[in-house]
Amino acid sequence: MSKILYLTNIPSPYAVDLFNGIGEKFDLTVIYERKKALTRDDKWVNKDERKFKEIYLKGLKIGDESSLCIDILKYLTKEIYDLIIISNYSAPTAMIAIEYLKFKGIPFYLHADGGIITGTTGLKYKLKKHLIGAARGYFSSGEKTDEYFKVYGNGIAPIYRYPFTSIKNADIVSSVLTREQKLKLREQLGFNKKIINKNIIISIGRIIYSKGYDILIEAASQIDQDIQYIIIGGQPTENLKQMINMHKLDNIHFIDFIEHDKISNYLKASDLFVLPTRSDVWGLVVNEAMASGLPVITTNMCVGGVELVDDSDNGYIVDVDNTRQLSDAITKYFSLTDSEKEEFQKKALNKIKEYTLENMIEVYCKHISDILNRN
Repeated sequence: MSKILYLTNIPSPYAVDLFNGIGEKFDLTVIYERKKALTRDDKWVNKDERKFKEIYLKGLKIGDESSLCIDILKYLTKEIYDLIIISNYSAPTAMIAIEYLKFKGIPFYLHADGGIITGTTGLKYKLKKHLIGAARGYFSSGEKTDEYFKVYGNGIAPIYRYPFTSIKNADIVSSVLTREQKLKLREQLGFNKKIINKNIIISIGRIIYSKGYDILIEAASQIDQDIQYIIIGGQPTENLKQMINMHKLDNIHFIDFIEHDKISNYLKASDLFVLPTRSDVWGLVVNEAMASGLPVITTNMCVGGVELVDDSDNGYIVDVDNTRQLSDAITKYFSLTDSEKEEFQKKALNKIKEYTLENMIEVYCKHISDILNRN
């Protein structure tokens, strides 16, 4: 059985699912820089049985998810692998690995869940070209990530596309929910009677600046329609509380972290998903929302949104930090007729059907087999 090495930063749940799928077909070893991100709840960790070998490095923690782990060299020198894949190339540990592999002339491939082009000049650009350009090939989540690798890569290495996701076939609703079904779910979830019959927007994410919840609150203050906003991911910061009080809003509701298997009911019970992010390399909550039959409004800095949302068809794409565009998009959606909204929902659901873990694993493993057969 071919031996595969995969180097990444943390055991994110969707990555573990992918690794289990690869581990069923190949002899896979996954090396992590650390056990979890600094700002992630312990409940976020995937506790499923592993079908691959795991190694946790020891080193100096840097930032939220990365570490400087010199001992990565020990694992690169003592084993010979048929294929080496590296994600999170910008982490210090990955940089060390890339430099060592370049020096030794050992081929490796880079994986990216998404990519945002931030510039094509200067020192940072040269560093990206140096690291990314050394790869033999690239695993890409879609068109935007293809462009990223073309800009920062070597221009000749092949790009292997896979449908990036965190959802399984069983997670996708068979059809869009009726109003009656949504109301029943809201009752089961214990929604306040004052909001149970209202239009509900849901957003999911950590309560941090980059998620743009200040923009959502500002947009909500400009909308005359009777809409309730549910934000799942933690309690509001002092700045967000001040904004809510300043605008005298009583329709913004924050909910603490909820386990993944329970979030789907909140999505299904809602009418629209909004992610006002300032930067998301992908944004898997977009996949999850569409799997529940929800149209999505997000920004042009959400790679997953740009890949999956067809503007004015199954949702809307707005410019980052543009409060007016966001409020207009929300108003526009809730001004649609019921039949028009249903069309948005159906198209969102249809779009996401190929983005399943089962399909991602199948496509990813096929790419690995093709690479091994060519080498």
